[in-house]
Formats: sequence, structure tokens, C-alpha cells
Amino acid sequence: MGLYDKLECNDIFDKVIELIPEEEYRWLFDTLERMKKDALAYKNTAAAVLRGIIQDLPKNAAEAAEIMNSFDPEKYKAVADFAIAANGGRNLKTNQPV
Repeated sequence: MGLYDKLECNDIFDKVIELIPEEEYRWLFDTLERMKKDALAYKNTAAAVLRGIIQDLPKNAAEAAEIMNSFDPEKYKAVADFAIAANGGRNLKTNQPV
């Protein structure tokens, strides 16, 4: 039998609680309830976000793989060259002539 069980079986908790003034007991109780509620809300929010990420992961990974598989470096180069030409022949990052 653990310590908690021994204290519970011998009504030690009840005797200690009886010694706490009502106002202090109510404050302690309300504070613990609020902390429990806040912790549960945070846990549920974090869990919901993680659950959504995990559920979407296979779909997003498949889409990313499809993008990588269909990537054509020549098309990318053509788009980059067009953007440079549209920018007056200047680098898009530095705005210096190419």
C-alpha cells in the first residue's frame, strides 16, 4: 500500500482539509480547478493541431513527391530568364545588371 492510500484510508486528508479555513479552501479549490481547465484546454488545442498535421502528412507528402517528380529544370530556367528580362535584365534579388 502506497503513502497516498495509507493517508486516504486513515482519513488524514479529511482531517487536514477540516483545518483549512473555508475561504482559503474555496480559493485553493477554485485555483486548482482553473489550472486543470487551462491545462486541459491547452492539451486539447495542441493535440488537435498535431492530430491535423499527422492526418494531413501522407497527403501532403504525396503532393510534394508529385511536384518533385514533375519538376522540369528547363521550365524553371525559362521562367527565371523571363523574370530577369521583365526586370530590365537585372538580378531579381540584387537588382544589379546580369
